[in-house]
Amino acid sequence: GSCLSIYGCTDPLACNYDSLATCDDGSCLSIYGCTDPLACNYDSLATCDDGSCLTIYGCMNPSAINYDSLANCLDTLVITISWLY
Repeated sequence: GSCLSIYGCTDPLACNYDSLATCDDGSCLSIYGCTDPLACNYDSLATCDDGSCLTIYGCMNPSAINYDSLANCLDTLVITISWLY
């Protein structure tokens, strides 16, 4: 079989699927993950962003005075107070 002249990704599971393509050109992208290099869960192998990126940096230790309940990425600055008796 020969391909018609519309080349593209013919895999419907790929993020760059082209419904008009009649001949697969090998360009399909199908590794899903976080593609934002600024996110704490960045996946350098991902070729398709799946919306899972975490980008709210802050202190995630509830006993620290700078605790941020909205944080989903651990910041390196954690301030705790120890009481010596």
